Amino acid sequence: LLAMIVGGCAPRTDSPSSASAPAATAWVTSDDGRLALRLSVLTPRLKVKEDLHVAAQLRNVSQQKLTVLRPFGDHYTARAVGMKIWVGEHEIRYTGPALSYVIGSAGFVVIGPGEVVEDKMEITGNFTGIERAGRYTLRYDYSYDGYWDATAAAANSGISNAWRGTISSREVEVFRK
Repeated sequence: LLAMIVGGCAPRTDSPSSASAPAATAWVTSDDGRLALRLSVLTPRLKVKEDLHVAAQLRNVSQQKLTVLRPFGDHYTARAVGMKIWVGEHEIRYTGPALSYVIGSAGFVVIGPGEVVEDKMEITGNFTGIERAGRYTLRYDYSYDGYWDATAAAANSGISNAWRGTISSREVEVFRK
């Protein structure tokens, strides 16, 4: 089973803002000032049966190349732990299965100064209640602690010394009717 520590991703203690958020939020820079994260929704207004798709982007704001875990490179942790969804004050938690898996070098990328890498994800029925009408608030807590370093570096992949830390995106709102 996955044993990844997601330090720094504190549970939400405030309520979502009542102001309407844009489809793409502003960048949030990491504490070390080397990496920035942005979360967006592809369609901020959905009908009840429409699929919800999000995109997360990482931008290298440093002056050197950085090796990073792709925004959704650890697909399970991104979905089950990193993606936070609320409807009003109620958090909608991931209810899908726990997975046993390994991430290789394909989960990582080297990005140069100013470059951006983007991944997309569909938010599915593994978040019970997300299919109902309402105003949903989403936040993505991107985090990497070095857990996959050995498997990423296997087979002379060239992947090593991946950036470590946590960045929480700004909140994005989605409306279903």
